Amino acid sequence: MRYAHWLLCVLLSGGLVAQAEERAFELNQEGVTAAAAGKLDKAVELFEQAWLSDSKAETIRTNLCVVLVRRAREHVAAGRSIAAETDVRRALQLEAQDPNAIALLLDILRRRGELAQARCVLPDVKSAAAGDARVLSSRALLAYDEDLLDEAVSAAQAALTAPEAATLIDIAGLKVLLSRWQTEAETEGGFLREVGAGFTVKYPGLEERERAREVLDAAQRAASSIEVSLGARPQRGLVIVLLARKSYLLSAGAPEWSGGRFDGRVRIPLERREREEDQLRRTLTHEMVHWFLRTLAPACPTWLHEGLAQHHEGRATSDTKVLTKEETRKPLRESPEDWSALSNRDEVSLLYRHALAYTEWLIERHGAAALRTVFQSLREQLPFETAFARAFGFSQEEAERIFRSTLR
Repeated sequence: MRYAHWLLCVLLSGGLVAQAEERAFELNQEGVTAAAAGKLDKAVELFEQAWLSDSKAETIRTNLCVVLVRRAREHVAAGRSIAAETDVRRALQLEAQDPNAIALLLDILRRRGELAQARCVLPDVKSAAAGDARVLSSRALLAYDEDLLDEAVSAAQAALTAPEAATLIDIAGLKVLLSRWQTEAETEGGFLREVGAGFTVKYPGLEERERAREVLDAAQRAASSIEVSLGARPQRGLVIVLLARKSYLLSAGAPEWSGGRFDGRVRIPLERREREEDQLRRTLTHEMVHWFLRTLAPACPTWLHEGLAQHHEGRATSDTKVLTKEETRKPLRESPEDWSALSNRDEVSLLYRHALAYTEWLIERHGAAALRTVFQSLREQLPFETAFARAFGFSQEEAERIFRSTLR
């Protein structure tokens, strides 16, 4: 009797396991179909259910990991870094050495300015993931933001020669960065440093030391002022590089018309001219606004970046040519994402004037508190349109229409 009872239990158990495996297979197939149709939320739900039914199935685990990383990338593109981080960390619970997930998590943390946390994500140098082109490329970007130029160069070189690099990373884009980083490493190899309170100022030689100290002090004061305006401060430190004009244009890849550049670090050209101290302060403040916004609110559009940067540097609308309705016919919300790529100086000048006038109109009409509401909403990962409407009570389209009605 005992044997018969045991045999019955085994048969029943085996039947339940078979049913669970069959159900897991069906759920997995439904997940594949959903993912192919771009229904990533549904795909994740189905793969999670399949995994619960059969946690030994490698195919299900792999599918779930892949779709989580794919959804995380969509979150990143929409400015939802918190949701993206949640997805990619779940993927790493399933596949701890998945290079795609590791590289994405590195990028998410780096872009948020959480450089120390990102450094902790790097895989062991002896692991297969450490030699993956995606991980090496992300490591290079992290090292650059940490001002470890030699590591950035070596990691980028390793990424370009890693197996299957051509199919895994943007070869052309990384080559451009590598060339620039090599130039920077050569240019800044003998630079001196002034360090304090989250800022590092790099400068060419002893004759610029006093000026570097002034920049360091100005950076600390500007950061306090911007923090009050925006309601938060980036976690990461900031590197500020003072360069001769020729070196600035070469290493920064900046357009001739620019007076400063932020691309993870602030670079400012040193020029002998009257009121240079005031110009340095204004340029530094302008670029530091970009540092704040790109770190804390990556979904912030370029027009608000440039409007606020000019506002904080002390450039008033009265300093520029008065705008007309005709000049503002094209809405700012439709302006290019990268203004530095524009070569027409008249077009660039108009965009900057338009952005400043519109931003100051918003501040005058609704107050600085409305801007803090915008950035708080962006930090909560809300879309910019939603953040804008919450703060100002209008859609962007309606607000720009009202603004244009005030012009001649």
